[in-house]
Amino acid sequence: MKTFFDLKQDVQAAGKCHGCGGCVSFCTAVNYGAIEMGENNLPRYASVEKCIDCGLCYQISPAVENNEEEIKRLARSSSH
Repeated sequence: MKTFFDLKQDVQAAGKCHGCGGCVSFCTAVNYGAIEMGENNLPRYASVEKCIDCGLCYQISPAVENNEEEIKRLARSSSH
């Protein structure tokens, strides 16, 4: 499963990030302070140790070709 680390490599480093904030909004660990929007309008780790590596941020990114069923599965499992 791809995580926020992969999102930074595959999307941000490749110049594909739109700065929409979806990854931060849907982060299942956002209440723990895992990721946040930086001053450059790009997501960043607020605390890498608090990231739970669920992969939802990667799947939700519009810059990644997503499998809709995988997104739904991840969203359901993170809401429990």
